[in-house]
Amino acid sequence: LVASGKADIIFAMDVNFASSHLFDRLNKGRILSIFRHPVDRLASKFYYLQSATWERTYRPEWADMSILEWAEKHNFDENFLVKKIVGKKLTDDAGMADLIIAKEIVRRRFIVGLLDEMEESVHRFNVMLGVNESDEKTKECMNEVFGTTKDESDKSDEVDSVEAQGDEG
Repeated sequence: LVASGKADIIFAMDVNFASSHLFDRLNKGRILSIFRHPVDRLASKFYYLQSATWERTYRPEWADMSILEWAEKHNFDENFLVKKIVGKKLTDDAGMADLIIAKEIVRRRFIVGLLDEMEESVHRFNVMLGVNESDEKTKECMNEVFGTTKDESDKSDEVDSVEAQGDEG
């Protein structure tokens, strides 16, 4: 698929599968990834799986426990992302060497976005993908998703500043 040149972007949940089956020395790729704070991710998992009846991993019994109890007795997501990046099974141990390798892989191959900074992350991805953010359709899309875009909010700040100066004179 990559060698054919028919795809500009490929979505994959498994970094190692994509790198071993889709890319090679001649056909390289970059990974666009949104990272979430691990505590936020686990808290979200705890609350979500209490009510997500459609999930295979649905856990109604978690509704009767505190998040602290769950974290101490039922959370087995230790070093989830490190294991995923270096290609280990979730049941494998991950040590300091794995962390160092994972950090190097992220540094070399990933374009990192942060869930808490989604608008900035999308802007970063747009730059990497060559998306023209001054295009009207792109502005419309960004405005629909994020509200007022940075360009528009900057202009409104300038207008407020000029109006405030006019009131003083």
